[in-house]
Amino acid sequence: MSKLPEKKYLVTFGIMKPTFDAVIEILEKAYERTQKRRARKPSVLDMMIITLRYYHDYRTMKNIGLEYGVHV
Repeated sequence: MSKLPEKKYLVTFGIMKPTFDAVIEILEKAYERTQKRRARKPSVLDMMIITLRYYHDYRTMKNIGLEYGVHV
């Protein structure tokens, strides 16, 4: 996400970059505590981006899944 210009965060995700960075930091700490036993751990960044795109763009989970290759 470091390649994305700071101006694009609000347009793309609906939040500004400082907020995005703060939320990622909080989520990574919480996720590390709660997911110690799982063998396969998805990226907190990926999960947050998918969630923000869902809320910001009002897209269906089916469309997002197809885009990210996580559909069934």
